[in-house]
This record gives sequence, C-alpha cells and structure tokens, in this order.
Amino acid sequence: MKKAQKVLSYALMLVMLLAIAAPGLSVAHADETFNVTINAADAFYMPYGMGPDGTVVGLYAAGGYGAHITFPYEATEAGTYTLTLRQAFGAAQLIPGKGETVYLSVYDNGNFVKELSFPITGDWGTFADVPFDLNLTAGKHYITFWHENTNSCGGPNIDYLDVKLGNADATRLQAEEVGAYQNGGMGGQPLGGFYSNRLAAAMFTIENVPADGYYALALTFQNGNPEAGGNDAKLAMIVNGVYVKDTLLPDQDNWGIEATQTEIVYLKAGTNTVRYWRFDMTLPNPLRPDDGGNQAAPNLVSLNVTAHVHTKDEGVVTPPTCEDKGFTTYTCTDPACGYKWDADEVPAVHKDEDSNGICDICQKECCEHDYQITVTPPTCKDKGFTTYTCTKCSDSYDGNFVDANGHTMGDWAVVKPATTGVAGEEKRECADCDYVETREIPKKAPSFKVTLGGLEGLFNANQMSIDASHAGFSGTGFVAGFYCNPGAHITFTVTVPAAGEYDVILGYAMGTNEAKGNPGTLAIYVNRNKVGSTTFEPGANWSTYLEKSEKLTLKAGENTITYWAENAFGDPAPNIDYIEIGGTRYEAEDAVFPNHMGGAEQLEGFYSNPEAAVQYTISNVTTAGKYVITLIYANGNPEAEDQPAKLALLVNGKHVRDLSLACTGTWGDYRTYTVEVELEKGDNNITLWKVDTAKQGANLKSISVDGASANTGDESMLLAAVVAMGLSVAAIVLLKKKGEMSV
Repeated sequence: MKKAQKVLSYALMLVMLLAIAAPGLSVAHADETFNVTINAADAFYMPYGMGPDGTVVGLYAAGGYGAHITFPYEATEAGTYTLTLRQAFGAAQLIPGKGETVYLSVYDNGNFVKELSFPITGDWGTFADVPFDLNLTAGKHYITFWHENTNSCGGPNIDYLDVKLGNADATRLQAEEVGAYQNGGMGGQPLGGFYSNRLAAAMFTIENVPADGYYALALTFQNGNPEAGGNDAKLAMIVNGVYVKDTLLPDQDNWGIEATQTEIVYLKAGTNTVRYWRFDMTLPNPLRPDDGGNQAAPNLVSLNVTAHVHTKDEGVVTPPTCEDKGFTTYTCTDPACGYKWDADEVPAVHKDEDSNGICDICQKECCEHDYQITVTPPTCKDKGFTTYTCTKCSDSYDGNFVDANGHTMGDWAVVKPATTGVAGEEKRECADCDYVETREIPKKAPSFKVTLGGLEGLFNANQMSIDASHAGFSGTGFVAGFYCNPGAHITFTVTVPAAGEYDVILGYAMGTNEAKGNPGTLAIYVNRNKVGSTTFEPGANWSTYLEKSEKLTLKAGENTITYWAENAFGDPAPNIDYIEIGGTRYEAEDAVFPNHMGGAEQLEGFYSNPEAAVQYTISNVTTAGKYVITLIYANGNPEAEDQPAKLALLVNGKHVRDLSLACTGTWGDYRTYTVEVELEKGDNNITLWKVDTAKQGANLKSISVDGASANTGDESMLLAAVVAMGLSVAAIVLLKKKGEMSV
C-alpha cells in the first residue's frame, strides 16, 4: 500500500473513532419508539450498466438514478484546485417534468463536497465544460461524480476531467481510461449487483427520524459466493455524505443464508441517507476491489433502523488531583456500539492538614479565602471597581467594575475672538476635574459683495485675423488685431525636450504713427499662468519687422505660450509674426486666437471659438481671504449634444481649476455655478478662458463675488433673471468699439 493511501485511511479511521469514542462528549438519546425497515430493492441504486464509448456513457438513465464515476488523482501539495468536467447531454432524451438542468454531486474520498448544476448541451455530440474549485490535501484522492438528485433532468456522458493548481499545466483524466464506474446493472430482491461490479453502491433514505441521536442500523444481507474464499464482504458506509466506517459482512457459505450486521451511527432529526459502497481505501487500487483484494461482495435484503439507548458499564474512575477534576468514563455495553462518555465529575481538591493555606501535595496555595472588600468609586475617566483581599493569605483581585462617569462639561467660553484674518479659540471645562477642551472659531467671512454684468469685463471685442498686407513677414502672414482691442490674445503650442529656462524670441511689427513713439505691452502666460509682460519698441512702419527675446521657464514636452493685450483702449500693440525657441520657429498664422466676442445683454462668443476669454477686475476687496464666485450662464446649443461648457478659471493670473458648466437645455434658461477662491485685499483679476476646441460654450449673464461660504459646483437651478447683489464697487467698463483699423 502506498504511503499516501495509508495516511488517508488512518485519517478516516481517526475521524470515525473521534466521532464514536471521544471522552467528554454528551450522550444523545434517540427516540426509543422509532423503528423502520427499508427493503434493499427500494433503495437508490444504478439499475443499468455503464460503459466506455470514447466517453463514459450511462450516467443518463430515464429514472435509473444512482450512476456514478470515480477519477483517481494524487495531489502533490495542498491547495485550491481548478477542476473542469467535460460532458455532453442531448436534449432529445430529457426526462418529462424535470426541467432542463443537470445535477451531479461531487464526492472526495467518499465525502460529499458540493453539487454541480449546469444546462443541457442540446446534443449528445456537443460537449461543454463545467468548471469548479475543490480544496485538496496533499496525497491520493478519489473524486466521484454521482447522479443522485431526483430533480435532475438526467445525467450526462462524461469525456474527461482536467485538474490543475494555479498556473501549472492541467492533468487530464480520460473517463474511458482511468475513470472507474459501475459496469453492471443492479436490481432484484434481494438487491444484487455488488459481486464483480466495481464501485457498485446502494443508498437508503431514512425519513421522519424524530430526534437527533444514536440509532441501530441492522443490515440484512447474503454473502455466499465460493469465489470469495470465505472472506467477509466489505462495504464503505457513508452517512449523510460523510464517510463513517467500513462495514464487514461475514461469509455465510451459500447464498441461501441471510444474516444481519448491526452498526450504531448518529442520525439527525428529519431525513438521513445511508450509502453502502463497494469502495475499499485499504487496497492498493480502491477502484478495483476485486483485483488482488477481497473479492467478496454481498446481496442486500433490507435495512432496519431502530433507536439505540446507550447502556453503561461499571465505568473507569479517574480520581481528582489538586488542580484537575475527577470523572468516570463509561462505555456502552452493546458490542455494536462501544460509545464512551464522561460523567460523575468530582471537583479538584487540595490537602491542607496544617491549615497554612499551602497544599501538602502540590505545595501550591489552597487557602479558603476570607476576603476584605475595598470599593474604588469611578471618576470622570477611570472605571470604578471593588478590590477583594484575603485576610488569610496574599490573594487579591479586582471585580464588580463600574463604567467611568464621563466628564460634566460646562458651556463654551471665548478665549480669543475670530476676525476675518485670524481664527479664534474657545474652551470649556469639566465641573468635576481639571479636564479642558478647546476648539477653533473659524475666521469671520469677509463681508465684501459685488455683481458685474457679463459684458463688464475685458475681452476680444474687435476682430482678430491673419493678414499679409505688410510685406517682410515670416511664413504666409501675421496675426493682426491687438491694437485698440483690449482682451485680444494668441496662444502658441510649443514642445521642448527638457524642463528649464529657454530664450523665446517674438517676431513682431508696430508702426510709429499709432504708437506715437511709445512702446507696446503684452502680458505673457505660460501654461495658462501669467509669468509677466513684455514691451515692444515701435519700428519705422508696419512693414518693419523686429524681434524681442524673453527668458521663459517651460516644462518638458508640450507647453502653451500666450501673449495677451491687457492694456487700455488706444495703447499701442503690435502685429505678431512668429515665436522661435531653440531654432524652431512657430508661425503666428498657425497659432490659435479667438474670433469676435460681445453681445447685447450678455457676453457671447465662447461657443466654437477656441481661446475665447474674458477678464474681470474685482476692485476694492476689503479683506484677503476665501470668497465665493457665482456665475449665471446659459448653455443651450444643440450641437453641444448636452456636453458641458469647459472654462479654465484664473485668479490674479494663476490657473486655479477648470469649470464644467452643464447644459441648460435652451439659451433662454439660466443656471448658477459657484466656486470658492482666495482673493487678495484690493484689486483682483478673474479670468475665464476656453482652452479647448470642442463645439461647446456658454453665454455669461453675470459674475458675482461674495464673502459668504457656499457649496461649489453647478447648483442645477434654472434662473429667469439676474438677482442684484448689495454693495456696488468700481468695475472695468467695456470700452466701446471705435471701428476697424487696418494696421
């Protein structure tokens, strides 16, 4: 016998012995009136034989449940294995009234593991995989698939079983080569078919068991085949899907003699199953019990089930010690039972003849304590308890714990009042101890409020365009429209190999007539953040092209560089020809700039207008701190396909966050959007900038600034008009368009 088989056999025997002979288990008595006999011919068995046909066929039977097949597999290590059963079930032979689901029970070494359910494949030539997981110990395993659910529409033909652990290759077990199965039919009265029928099995269903407890199972059988050589027949007993023991059925010399073998087993109240299976784990090959092993096999006549009440013997006394209790171990006198249990406990006892509190045997303290009680009351934070101290010895312990009282806190008192610039502090004290709690008083919200109309900002009111009317330019033209056009801007997208400081050369032209000898000024933004401004000296005329160099810090990869006219109306500004970085020239006619923006009652022009932007100056902010900006807008263009309008928000030239203004349905419906920002004392610039080319954009009705806190985001509340706010402050008034000027 292989070592793995021996270990598994001993383990199964140990489980059985623990179940029937472990000291200390309580005695469960069955209902003594229960008595039922089940004829073997009424048991659950396979009436037809099974056989190979490329696949193993025979699990399907029109009413012939009980077919089963067993695959051997030796696991090299313990773990969760993935098993895949390859099977086919043809729809043409469905059992009437059973639906279209196939059920197979899975057993591992005689123990029920799980039930598989899977649909039919539709044809006996169509195979499908049924995967499932199974926890296996290291060593030999016999994995059985049993057609035993009477609700099943039938049983499949089985091709093979794949077994694998983790990412290892699967072991394929071909059903017709390694699988063992019941190769002959069973039936008759008495129930025959065990002899020369490997893995034959019969299952008795015991119904209406009245109570949990021990019951006597008296199996009436015949065992008289001379080829058995006088050997007892051996069948594995499985009770409620758990292997219990091997049942030995003694040889009776001829088939005409009936005998009875009684086993005592534990049954639960209700329905129980008892299976007798020709499966012998003690053999070198349990799947072939008639090859080199015991060839004896019985016929089964009936199974009688009666209640069993343990009758105890005189018992074996275990006397008490100084520290361990004593007890008596009784054994049931019924030779078919042998159940053992402990009863009649005797407490542990010390011997102290000189009454000094020390045991004469174990030399440990054994005082009969006389405790003095000391009560420690609870405090605000500590539990109360009672201390018990023996007046005869040193034994002492705490008990009767009482929860802490908790603090009795007074009212909050202001220690330092809050201002708009500094947080305050307040505290409160416990009335019963020195515990003190402090907490911060938030800064007071600034009281500043202002509302500006959408058109009261700085934006590209005039048309910007690509022009080629002044010779001498680089590329195919230049971009005009900065002169007398506050808010005009152009954005170049450049790429550099590494982060660092770069010389950026701007090619431009600016005539002396309009400049009146004064330099022009443009603000510079890098990646939507303002980094400063640059000035441009005028040339002789608009056909005189000059260069101006600035050192700009860029990140590795793609960057945006924007030149923005933030000067007052009428101040000089150039035409822009190109920028050049590290020898790479970026032509202005290839850059991005906004088209005309404006409107009658609201600021329009964000829709389908890349780089559209507006800048508001919030004047005379009274206190630096957090403020809430509220936009009232409409976003209703159907071409936007319900997409939000996206704008970058800059505060004082710093990109703070991106806003997402949800669709309002139509251009006549308005919605509010709020966002919290940090403002400085005095004047602040708020810029809203479209930084993508998507077909979306919002019309801006108004922008408000308030010192009160609020939830940020789109409030999803449609407005019909702008609500005026309290304080009025100075605002930049849109400068009227003076007319187009060709430069």
